[in-house]
Amino acid sequence: MPSGDQRRQGDREPTDEGDTPSQRPSTEIVHTNITLANNYRLELSKTMLALSAALFAFTTSFPPALMRIDYPMILACSWIALAISTIGGLLNLYGWEKFYISYRDYHRDYCCGKAYRKWITRGRRVAHIAQMLGLIVGISVLAAFVFVNRTNVKLAEAKETKSTTDNVSVVKVFK
Repeated sequence: MPSGDQRRQGDREPTDEGDTPSQRPSTEIVHTNITLANNYRLELSKTMLALSAALFAFTTSFPPALMRIDYPMILACSWIALAISTIGGLLNLYGWEKFYISYRDYHRDYCCGKAYRKWITRGRRVAHIAQMLGLIVGISVLAAFVFVNRTNVKLAEAKETKSTTDNVSVVKVFK
């Protein structure tokens, strides 16, 4: 049986404040964790928003490079999903802005502010889910469109011409 000074096997020294369940984390540690979580959430939302907008813009510009488009409704479905993702991302970011500003707007009425933030949080969560699902569906459907139309890509035509200055063959690409 271990004496009072000996530790049981598996026990370890606490390495940081808040490391063991019996200790409460300091305010500084809690604020750091909240800051990291908020930064991660913001960067994730911005990245998904940029991806959905970029894919939408890119896919509207590549159909002229196709000789024919098979199953154009697949591309339309991808555009709809990417648009939903983009709108969801914008609403999610807007919801966060409204959430944080509510602390200023309702600083004298805690109960009203809490109810307002609860309503905003529901909307943010719906927007975030729409953003994520829209991006996943949009990319998946776009991949299906690319797979179906992979053989329809119009390659640039190459012509060989002679240069008059140094008698070197030059290949020019014409579209």
